[in-house]
Amino acid sequence: MVYPVKLWNKIFSYRRYFIYADICAGLMAVIIPVGLVIYHRWLMHPNFDAIIGFWWYTIPFLKHLSLPTYFIVIFPMFVFSIYIFSMLALLNREKLPDIITEIPASEMPHINLPKSQSHISMGLFIFAGLGFIVDMLTSLIRQTIPGIEVLVIALLLLSGWYLKEYPLTHIRQILVKNAGWVVAYCNVLAAALVLLQYFFGEESHQPGAVVILIAIIGVIMHRWYRKIPVILWVSLGALLLYAWGMDSWLYTVIGDEHGFFNIASYISMKPISEIGKEFFSVSGVFGTHTFLVSLFQSVFLKIFGNSNFGWRISNPVILSAAVVCFYLFFRKFTTNKTALIISGLLACSSYLMNFGKIGYDNPQAFFMLSLILWLAAEAVLSHRTLVYALLGSAMGFGLYSYPAVLYALPLPILLMALFDLPKSKPAFIRWVSAVAMTCIIAMPLVFQPLYGSSKLEGLFIHYPDNTALHGIGFYFAAEMIYSLFAYLYMIEESHFITVAHVDPFSAMWIPIGLGWLVAHLRKHKFALFWIISFVLMLFLAGASHGRMFPPNTRMIMLLPWWVSFASFGISWVVNWISHQSKSPRLHTGLMSAMMAIVVVSNLTQVHLVFPQRYAGGHSFETVFLRLSMRMDNDPGKHNPTYLFITDEHWGIDGMHLLQNLYHSPRSRSQLKRIIMTGNPLDQEQLNEIQAANTIVILQPWMNAEWQASFGPVMSEAGKNRCDVRETADTTVKFTAYFPVNLDYLCPVDGNWHDE
Repeated sequence: MVYPVKLWNKIFSYRRYFIYADICAGLMAVIIPVGLVIYHRWLMHPNFDAIIGFWWYTIPFLKHLSLPTYFIVIFPMFVFSIYIFSMLALLNREKLPDIITEIPASEMPHINLPKSQSHISMGLFIFAGLGFIVDMLTSLIRQTIPGIEVLVIALLLLSGWYLKEYPLTHIRQILVKNAGWVVAYCNVLAAALVLLQYFFGEESHQPGAVVILIAIIGVIMHRWYRKIPVILWVSLGALLLYAWGMDSWLYTVIGDEHGFFNIASYISMKPISEIGKEFFSVSGVFGTHTFLVSLFQSVFLKIFGNSNFGWRISNPVILSAAVVCFYLFFRKFTTNKTALIISGLLACSSYLMNFGKIGYDNPQAFFMLSLILWLAAEAVLSHRTLVYALLGSAMGFGLYSYPAVLYALPLPILLMALFDLPKSKPAFIRWVSAVAMTCIIAMPLVFQPLYGSSKLEGLFIHYPDNTALHGIGFYFAAEMIYSLFAYLYMIEESHFITVAHVDPFSAMWIPIGLGWLVAHLRKHKFALFWIISFVLMLFLAGASHGRMFPPNTRMIMLLPWWVSFASFGISWVVNWISHQSKSPRLHTGLMSAMMAIVVVSNLTQVHLVFPQRYAGGHSFETVFLRLSMRMDNDPGKHNPTYLFITDEHWGIDGMHLLQNLYHSPRSRSQLKRIIMTGNPLDQEQLNEIQAANTIVILQPWMNAEWQASFGPVMSEAGKNRCDVRETADTTVKFTAYFPVNLDYLCPVDGNWHDE
C-alpha cells in the first residue's frame, strides 16, 4: 500500500497545475463563443455553415432553431465553463473573500412612542379605511374610475405605519444629517440636465449661462463631493451616457412611439383637476397603456418644453434612478464593491444607452423592477411593517407601468418566502400590510376590465400559429434557449439594440459568474433566490410571449441578472488572481482595467457597431430628417422649402411630427406637398417646383411612370438629381432635386461626412 500512497501524494503535489489547466480550459470555453459572435456580428463576416453546418442540420431539434450553426460549439462550451468554474469556486470557497455577505434579518426594536402619536396613527388607519370604502362605493354608484383620492388614502395609511414605528424626531434627524449633500447633489443633477438640454436641445441658449452652470457645479463639488455617495456619481454618469446622442437622427423614431409623445404633450396642457380624475386610467396610449406612464413623460415636457429633448429625457432620468435602486438592492446581499461593479455595468450598458433613447414606457417598468427588488430586500432584512407597506405600494403602482413589470411581482413574494415566512404574528401582519397596500392601489383596475384582457393578448395563447409550427414543446424549449443566450447573441436586432443584450467583454464573464453562483446555492439564500428568479424571468420575459423570438422590449427585464453574473465572475476571478499573487495593488489595478474595458466595449457596440448594422434600415422620415439637419447646419442658412410630390394615399404627417419634435427644418412652413393624380401639373404647381429655393422630393413608391415624367420638368427648372442614401453601400432611400445654389449639400453616393 506504500506505492499507491506515494503516487497519490505525488499527484496531489501537482494539484495546482491541474487547477491552472482547468482555469485555462474554462477561459477558452468563454472566450471562443465571444470571439465567434464578434467575428460574425461586429466584423460582419458570414457564419460557419460550410464548416460545421452538416453537424447542425443533422440534429432534428437544432436544424429548426434560428441560431447560427456555430452555436453547436457554443452550447457545450457554455455548460463546460459553468461546470469548471463552479468546481473551482467550491475548491476556493473558504480561501477567498466572499462576494455575498448576507446581512442577518433583525426584529424591529421596541420603541416607546407617545400615546398621542399612537392615537394619531390609529386615527389615520380608521380615516383611510372609511375613505377607501366611501370612494369605492361612490365609484361603483357613479360608474366612474377611482381617481387620485386612492393615492391620498395610500399616503394616509403609510403615514399611519410611520407614526406607529418611528418617533417624530426621526425625520428631523435624517434631515439634519443628510440635507447638505442632498441639496448639493440635486443642484448638480439640475445643472447637468440643463447642460444636456443646451447640447442636445433644439432651442438656442446663451453660452454665458453654460459657463455659470459649470462654475456652480465646480463650487458644489469642491464643497460636498466627498459626502455625496459614490453611487450617485455613478448614476449621474449613467444619465450622461444614456442621454448622449439623443438628438441624433439615428434615434429618430421606432415604430409607433410617436403616440406616447402625442398623449404626453396633451396631458402637459391639462388642468390638474382633470389629471386627478384620470390618474389610474388604463385608457392611455393606444387605449391599452396607462395614464400614469404618459403623466410621467408629460412632467418633463412641462419642464423642458414640447420638444424631442423634453420628451425623451424622461427615460435616461428614470434609468439612472434604477441604477441607484439596483445598487441598494445588491448592497443588501453582496459586498459594497460588488454592488458598485454591478451598478457600473448597468450605467454603461449598451442596451440601456440605446434602448433608453426611445419614447416608449418600457424603461419605467425597468425602474419599477429595481424599486420593487430594493424595497423587498429592505423589508425582509429590516422586518419593518412600514417597508412592507411601501413594497406593497410599489407592487400596486407597478401594475400601471409597462406590462413587463408584471413579471417582477412574484419576485418579492419569493424573497419574502425565503427570508421571512409568516410563522409569527408580527410576520403575518407584515405580509398582510404588503398585500393590503397592493390591493388598495390596484383597486381602480377592477373598474376597468380592459386592463386584464389587454395583458392576456401578449401571451402565447394568442399566437396559435407560432406555437403550432413545430409543436408547443419545441416552441418553449426554443424560446428558453433564445432567452438564455440573448446575452451573447440576439436573433432579431431591433429597437436600436444590436448584436446582444450585453457587450462582448461582459458576456465573457457571465458563465463564470453563473458557475460561481451555482457553487454557493447551498451556502447562501440569496444565491438560491437569484438563480430561481433568473429561471422564472427567463420563462416569463423570454418564453411566455408567443412571438417567434423573445421581444427586446421585454427582455430588458433580464438585464440585472446578466450584469450581476458578469460582476460576480469579474469579482471572483480578480479575487483569485490577487490571492495567488498576494498583491493588494494588483487587485485595484485589475479591477480598474476590467471596468475600463467594459466601458470601451459598450461604447464600441453603441457608437461603431450599431450604426454599421443599422445602415439601410432607417425609414424615409428618418433619412429626410438627417438631410434637413444637414441643411440647417449649412453656414449659408438658406432655409429651403421642401416640396414633397406624393400620391393621394401618402402624406407628410411624419415630417410634420419630426419638425415639431426636432425643430428641423426650422419652420413648419418649409414643408409643402403636391398631390399627384395622374393629370398634368397646373401652372401653380409648376411655379412651386421651379422656385429657386425649393428642394423637390419624390415619394419613392409612387407610380414609376409618374416619377419618370419629372426628369424633364426638373431639368427645365434647373434642378439637379440627388439620390439620397444612408451610406455608399446601401440602396437609394429617396430621390431629391436640388437647385443649383444648394447642389453642394447633396450627399453624393451616401457621402455625409460634412454633415
